[in-house]
Amino acid sequence: MKQILTAITIAVFSVAAWSESAILKKDYPSRYVVKKGDTLWDISGKFLKKPSRWREIWTKNKQIKNPHRIYPGDVLRLIFVNGKPQIVINGKAPGESTAVARNLKGTAIPMVRLGLINEFLTGNRVIPKEVAETSPYVLTVEAKRVIAGKGDKVYARGNFTGAKRFSVYRSNRKIIDPETGALLGIESTHVGDAVVTKTKGDVAQLLITSTTGHMKKDDFLLPQRRAMDMSGYFPSRPKSNITGQIAALKDSASLAARWQVVVVNRGYSHGLKPGNVLTAWKQDRVISDKRQLDRVALPSDVAGEVLVFKVYERMSYALVMRSGDTLRVNDMVGTPK
Repeated sequence: MKQILTAITIAVFSVAAWSESAILKKDYPSRYVVKKGDTLWDISGKFLKKPSRWREIWTKNKQIKNPHRIYPGDVLRLIFVNGKPQIVINGKAPGESTAVARNLKGTAIPMVRLGLINEFLTGNRVIPKEVAETSPYVLTVEAKRVIAGKGDKVYARGNFTGAKRFSVYRSNRKIIDPETGALLGIESTHVGDAVVTKTKGDVAQLLITSTTGHMKKDDFLLPQRRAMDMSGYFPSRPKSNITGQIAALKDSASLAARWQVVVVNRGYSHGLKPGNVLTAWKQDRVISDKRQLDRVALPSDVAGEVLVFKVYERMSYALVMRSGDTLRVNDMVGTPK
């Protein structure tokens, strides 16, 4: 009887170990040295069949400084603990007596290539309608010109108490929830930065310190803020089952493919966080069946995978990481199965 129980126990642990290692790629490295230019998504793809499952093999590395950030020069080692694969930073591999020293002088690697999403991290924002309508706005440009650039002065009206440095935005388009028809926010384009040089009542003179586009009358101002740091986020599955839709595509395009940005109608209030990975699929296509004299929905196909990188209350920006088919507005997104 003991032999049978032992055999069953071994079998159970063997199956558990196999199920854990089944998430690994066949040619996964046991050791990888992080290089400048690497992204966490790329590194995750070296070890895992699905990069979104990085957190399942990531250990907390409590013994090192900045354990949630990975730097060029870090040595990532894949080890197995009770049959479960784990990634450790600069930890001791079996048979080694010392761990590798860590260099934190460089910049931690980002989750994805910043060039693909930088305009959404450093500039463009989605603003609630009431914020856009009540923020300070450009009254006129110096010398009665129509547009202004770096080094020029503009005059704006509004509440300037508590802030001296502002970013200037132009309302771009309304983001509408395809499911409810509700306004999710006003997508606004960053056109530059300015600093207050003098005020008189609720009117301020501002010096333009940088531009990404020309400023003009009716552009609105918001206090400057730091760009979002993507080095502390990891690809992960949402903790709850989320289902939503693509609400818009970048620049009002009709199609989106790999490395392009989409807007989804789910945000913090739905449980989404930066780093969450969502599966994208086409809505069920409905066709007529002349034999049965009715209409029938065809099974939907997975169209790709998107990585959420910037989250608002009721919507998020996501980058298409994989696309077997082009994505469109109204396509579905949800927690990977």
